[in-house]
Amino acid sequence: MLHFVEFVLLIPKISFFLILMTNSEQCFDRFYDSLARKIFLGWVDIRKQAVITKFFKNRSGLRVLDLGSGTANISSRLVASNKVYAVDQSELLLNQASRRGVITALGSFENIPHPDSYFDVVLMIDSIEHVPSREKAFKEIKRVLKKDSGILLVITPCYNSLLWNLSEWFAVWITKRVSSGHISPFTTESLDYFLKSNFHIVNTNKLNFKMWFWSVASGPKL
Repeated sequence: MLHFVEFVLLIPKISFFLILMTNSEQCFDRFYDSLARKIFLGWVDIRKQAVITKFFKNRSGLRVLDLGSGTANISSRLVASNKVYAVDQSELLLNQASRRGVITALGSFENIPHPDSYFDVVLMIDSIEHVPSREKAFKEIKRVLKKDSGILLVITPCYNSLLWNLSEWFAVWITKRVSSGHISPFTTESLDYFLKSNFHIVNTNKLNFKMWFWSVASGPKL
């Protein structure tokens, strides 16, 4: 019941944020942290952070790439015990990430500006659904991950979820946009299939009213 009340109370804030983000991409980038993350997605990020914290509980000294990082608001909490890198297409968002102690670089899903077999872990937190080409993105991710021990951790909206689909419809209706920008959405089955086609071990769980799910895949297939 508490979660439902929380969700209902967020609706006015969601509407305000969604109206704001229609103005321009630059406006969205500028207010990403103060509005998008704190007002609109604060309660969601708490649960995502719990997933990341649990995963890294007994892991340290790793090179971690946050791909499609935004401001690295979640991954930056790992900098105390790991070396965290962020790659994004927005210089404004990366400027905010760098202030959090993250090593930043302009790039894309298909063009990661780092050497082969460089990272222990690649994080894709609410970014894989924005991938233009799944095949090209996964090829590039496998290139930068360590061949035998590299791990990919994905958190993405669950398109099996009725609640998620209703919330997305509401967002599109409010903003008058054609779509949410999720050009590569996944169901649990489709992500599981795609990960197993590229990695050896996959584990999937759901969070946030089952509106999101997270998967861990390891050992990239060559």
